[in-house]
Amino acid sequence: MHSLFSRLPSLGLAALLAATIWTAPEAEAHPFAATEYSLRTAFKASDQGLVAFVVLEVPIPVVMKGIGVTKEDDLATKKRKVAKYNQSIWSDMADGLTLTIDGEAVEGEWMAIEHELNGKAAEGFFVYMVGYAFADADAVAAKGRYTVSVVNTGWSNVPMWYSGSAVALEPWTVDANTAVDVLGKKSERKLTDPDRWTRDDTIRHMIVALSRAEPTP
Repeated sequence: MHSLFSRLPSLGLAALLAATIWTAPEAEAHPFAATEYSLRTAFKASDQGLVAFVVLEVPIPVVMKGIGVTKEDDLATKKRKVAKYNQSIWSDMADGLTLTIDGEAVEGEWMAIEHELNGKAAEGFFVYMVGYAFADADAVAAKGRYTVSVVNTGWSNVPMWYSGSAVALEPWTVDANTAVDVLGKKSERKLTDPDRWTRDDTIRHMIVALSRAEPTP
């Protein structure tokens, strides 16, 4: 899987995505047991386009077992094993995600995001992030109103916590949001707050309605 930044068609969207992703993970893990996984789906809408990304946290012991590093491995071998494992996680994440706008598939691809935390251990978990690279970001930005949906079918057989968020920059507004439907105002709390998270897998299907205010004459 290639890096998202190396494939984005719009430099403006790339900059927006960079700013969004840089702050979104907040270098904070979910506040539950180290044996628990988490999934978070997030959106950010503006005149530059739509940013959609998913963050997966995996317990460190699970990742270390999956990587399969041994005492005999030299540094280069360890790095190759880590890179191969990370690629497999990002690919699995992408395979389990479906994005639509107004009920229709939108040309693009889920790709690994270039972020210092992506594929690294932080706060007791390994963090994995993918974002959606739209083939035509301008077409999305040109819409005055739309509903975006992301369905996540991955990691359905492990103990999982869920969260989600949607924000919009003026003149855009968020008119509906599955995370708010499930969590209410708790969806705006910090990631370290247990109330920001839920076992309710309704959030595996995040639906967000967005609209752009018409300019005042």
